[in-house]
Amino acid sequence: MIAVGEDKKINIISIIDDDIVYQVLASKIIRSTELVSEIMQFYDGEEALDYFQKNVENSSAWPEIIFLDLNMPYMDGWQFLKEFAERGFHGKGLSTIYIVSSSNSEIDKQKAKEFSEVTGYYIKPVLKEDYLKIFGDHLRSY
Repeated sequence: MIAVGEDKKINIISIIDDDIVYQVLASKIIRSTELVSEIMQFYDGEEALDYFQKNVENSSAWPEIIFLDLNMPYMDGWQFLKEFAERGFHGKGLSTIYIVSSSNSEIDKQKAKEFSEVTGYYIKPVLKEDYLKIFGDHLRSY
């Protein structure tokens, strides 16, 4: 395991993805890292934005890290990112966003770099080692 301090844990992370199977598998892997206390799951971007809007003044209810799929019904990942920025959520410094997509498209990877809210881009499936790196980097930054 990554040495980040025995008592350090990420309070809340969020997975925004319409694929229920992926949600279950990702949650299992994330729990196995033992570095996250709570996993919030949303099945589309609109559902997540509604939650963030309702809790805009309660930063302790916000996930520290968001794993965002690009291809979802209702509101896809790109629309979510645009709304997230327009509502000023990123300006509050509350969440770090990672794109997690089945798309290996260079166009999508380049487009993701246009959003200051996005910290990284991972191709599904995300491996335990990837989560450990993300969580370790995050915990060391605080």
